[in-house]
Amino acid sequence: MSARRVTGPAGDIVLTAREWAVLDRLTLRPGAVVSKAQIEDALYAFGLEVLSNTVEVYVSRLRKKVGKAAISTVRGVGYRFHAQ
Repeated sequence: MSARRVTGPAGDIVLTAREWAVLDRLTLRPGAVVSKAQIEDALYAFGLEVLSNTVEVYVSRLRKKVGKAAISTVRGVGYRFHAQ
């Protein structure tokens, strides 16, 4: 299996398959708002039961890895990825 990596300000960042799926969904349309339901759909592909806070957990993990400013919350709507 190939590693899922992105390049950030500090170098290569290794992502889990689920983190990659969430980031992939967010980066399909940089700057556009992606709903929580759309991100949940990306996670369902793993046969994972998506709990009420699953999306928040993966977005939090991604923010720690790619930088807090890269992903913003649009309250009540979803998340937005900011290309850097």
